[in-house]
Amino acid sequence: MTATLVDHHPAAPAFAYRFDTPNGSVVFSGDTGVSDNLIDLVIRCGNICSPPTPPSSRWAAT
Repeated sequence: MTATLVDHHPAAPAFAYRFDTPNGSVVFSGDTGVSDNLIDLVIRCGNICSPPTPPSSRWAAT
């Protein structure tokens, strides 16, 4: 498991979590904002669990 801080103002600290297994990876985050830490966590991840959010050009780059 990997954890990283995300910006979920006003709540702090807030974390996103990545679980890697031989069968794939999944990231869980309650944060819907764009954050460099979260982007780094989801690169090459097959599954992302997060509340719905409008598409962002920064997410599309991952």
